[in-house]
Amino acid sequence: MEEAGNLDQAAGIYHELSKSPHATERLYRLWLANCERRQQWREAAVVCCELGDLALAAQEPAAAHEWVVTALAYDPDNPRAARRLERLKEWGESVRGGPTADRITVKRRMPEDFDIDLGELVTAFQEGVQQQVEVDDAGPASTSA
Repeated sequence: MEEAGNLDQAAGIYHELSKSPHATERLYRLWLANCERRQQWREAAVVCCELGDLALAAQEPAAAHEWVVTALAYDPDNPRAARRLERLKEWGESVRGGPTADRITVKRRMPEDFDIDLGELVTAFQEGVQQQVEVDDAGPASTSA
Protein backbone atom coordinates (compact mmCIF):
# COMPACT_ATOMS: atom_id res chain seq x y z
CA MET A 1 0.00 0.00 0.00
CA GLU A 2 2.78 2.43 0.87
CA GLU A 3 4.60 1.56 -2.34
CA ALA A 4 1.58 2.89 -4.22
CA GLY A 5 1.86 6.18 -2.37
CA ASN A 6 -1.01 5.58 0.04
CA LEU A 7 0.98 6.75 3.04
CA ASP A 8 -1.96 8.37 4.82
CA GLN A 9 -4.11 5.26 4.44
CA ALA A 10 -1.25 3.11 5.69
CA ALA A 11 -0.88 5.42 8.71
CA GLY A 12 -4.55 4.87 9.50
CA ILE A 13 -4.02 1.12 9.38
CA TYR A 14 -0.98 1.36 11.66
CA HIS A 15 -3.04 3.43 14.07
CA GLU A 16 -5.84 0.84 14.13
CA LEU A 17 -3.42 -2.08 14.52
CA SER A 18 -1.69 -0.29 17.39
CA LYS A 19 -4.90 -0.50 19.44
CA SER A 20 -4.42 -4.25 19.79
CA PRO A 21 -2.93 -5.44 23.07
CA HIS A 22 -0.59 -7.50 20.88
CA ALA A 23 0.89 -4.53 19.00
CA THR A 24 4.61 -5.10 18.56
CA GLU A 25 7.69 -2.95 18.46
CA ARG A 26 7.96 -3.78 14.75
CA LEU A 27 4.51 -2.30 14.11
CA TYR A 28 5.48 0.94 15.85
CA ARG A 29 8.81 1.12 14.01
CA LEU A 30 7.00 0.72 10.68
CA TRP A 31 4.51 3.39 11.70
CA LEU A 32 7.38 5.67 12.73
CA ALA A 33 9.01 5.23 9.31
CA ASN A 34 5.66 6.09 7.75
CA CYS A 35 5.46 9.26 9.87
CA GLU A 36 8.93 10.24 8.74
CA ARG A 37 8.05 9.72 5.08
CA ARG A 38 4.96 11.91 5.52
CA GLN A 39 6.93 14.39 7.67
CA GLN A 40 4.34 14.14 10.44
CA TRP A 41 6.58 15.02 13.36
CA ARG A 42 3.91 15.27 16.05
CA GLU A 43 2.54 11.87 15.12
CA ALA A 44 6.11 10.51 15.12
CA ALA A 45 6.51 11.79 18.68
CA VAL A 46 3.36 9.95 19.75
CA VAL A 47 4.67 6.74 18.17
CA CYS A 48 8.01 7.19 19.95
CA CYS A 49 6.16 7.53 23.26
CA GLU A 50 4.42 4.23 22.51
CA LEU A 51 7.80 2.64 21.82
CA GLY A 52 9.04 4.07 25.10
CA ASP A 53 6.07 2.54 26.90
CA LEU A 54 6.85 -0.83 25.32
CA ALA A 55 10.45 -0.51 26.51
CA LEU A 56 9.29 0.28 30.03
CA ALA A 57 6.95 -2.71 29.98
CA ALA A 58 9.96 -4.82 28.99
CA GLN A 59 11.87 -3.29 31.94
CA GLU A 60 14.32 -1.50 29.67
CA PRO A 61 14.47 2.03 31.12
CA ALA A 62 17.49 3.09 29.04
CA ALA A 63 15.66 2.23 25.81
CA ALA A 64 12.54 3.97 27.13
CA HIS A 65 14.59 7.08 27.84
CA GLU A 66 16.03 7.02 24.33
CA TRP A 67 12.56 6.78 22.78
CA VAL A 68 11.23 9.65 24.91
CA VAL A 69 14.20 11.83 23.98
CA THR A 70 13.56 10.95 20.33
CA ALA A 71 9.91 11.92 20.77
CA LEU A 72 11.01 15.33 22.03
CA ALA A 73 13.33 15.66 19.05
CA TYR A 74 10.32 15.27 16.77
CA ASP A 75 8.04 17.48 18.85
CA PRO A 76 9.76 19.52 21.58
CA ASP A 77 6.37 20.65 22.93
CA ASN A 78 4.92 17.16 23.31
CA PRO A 79 3.44 17.06 26.83
CA ARG A 80 3.29 13.27 27.01
CA ALA A 81 6.99 12.94 26.21
CA ALA A 82 7.84 15.67 28.73
CA ARG A 83 5.87 13.82 31.44
CA ARG A 84 7.55 10.51 30.57
CA LEU A 85 10.98 12.13 30.70
CA GLU A 86 10.23 13.61 34.12
CA ARG A 87 9.01 10.21 35.38
CA LEU A 88 12.12 8.51 34.06
CA LYS A 89 14.26 11.16 35.74
CA GLU A 90 12.44 10.63 39.05
CA TRP A 91 12.76 6.87 38.68
CA GLY A 92 16.49 7.22 37.98
CA GLU A 93 16.94 9.40 41.04
CA SER A 94 15.16 6.89 43.25
CA VAL A 95 17.22 4.01 41.89
CA ARG A 96 20.56 5.82 42.15
CA GLY A 97 19.68 7.81 45.25
CA GLY A 98 20.76 11.10 43.69
CA PRO A 99 19.92 13.64 41.01
CA THR A 100 20.43 13.00 37.33
CA ALA A 101 21.90 15.41 34.81
CA ASP A 102 19.96 18.63 34.35
CA ARG A 103 20.56 18.64 30.62
CA ILE A 104 19.90 16.28 27.76
CA THR A 105 20.92 16.56 24.15
CA VAL A 106 18.12 16.25 21.66
CA LYS A 107 18.89 15.65 18.01
CA ARG A 108 16.23 15.94 15.36
CA ARG A 109 16.01 12.80 13.27
CA MET A 110 15.91 13.23 9.54
CA PRO A 111 13.43 11.29 7.43
CA GLU A 112 14.78 8.20 5.76
CA ASP A 113 13.39 6.32 2.82
CA PHE A 114 11.91 2.97 3.84
CA ASP A 115 10.32 0.28 1.72
CA ILE A 116 7.59 -1.30 3.80
CA ASP A 117 5.36 -4.16 2.76
CA LEU A 118 2.09 -3.48 4.54
CA GLY A 119 0.74 -6.86 3.43
CA GLU A 120 3.62 -8.51 5.29
CA LEU A 121 2.79 -6.46 8.37
CA VAL A 122 -0.90 -7.41 8.29
CA THR A 123 -0.02 -11.09 7.76
CA ALA A 124 2.42 -11.03 10.70
CA PHE A 125 -0.23 -9.37 12.87
CA GLN A 126 -2.84 -11.97 11.88
CA GLU A 127 -0.41 -14.80 12.64
CA GLY A 128 0.30 -13.30 16.06
CA VAL A 129 -3.40 -13.06 16.83
CA GLN A 130 -3.94 -16.66 15.65
CA GLN A 131 -1.10 -17.90 17.87
CA GLN A 132 -2.55 -16.08 20.86
CA VAL A 133 -5.99 -17.56 20.19
CA GLU A 134 -4.48 -21.04 20.01
CA VAL A 135 -2.63 -20.49 23.31
CA ASP A 136 -5.79 -19.14 24.97
CA ASP A 137 -7.90 -22.03 23.61
CA ALA A 138 -5.37 -24.64 24.76
CA GLY A 139 -5.65 -23.54 28.42
CA PRO A 140 -5.53 -26.09 31.24
CA ALA A 141 -7.33 -29.34 30.50
CA SER A 142 -10.53 -29.73 32.43
CA THR A 143 -11.60 -33.00 33.95
CA SER A 144 -15.22 -34.01 34.14
CA ALA A 145 -16.60 -36.13 36.94
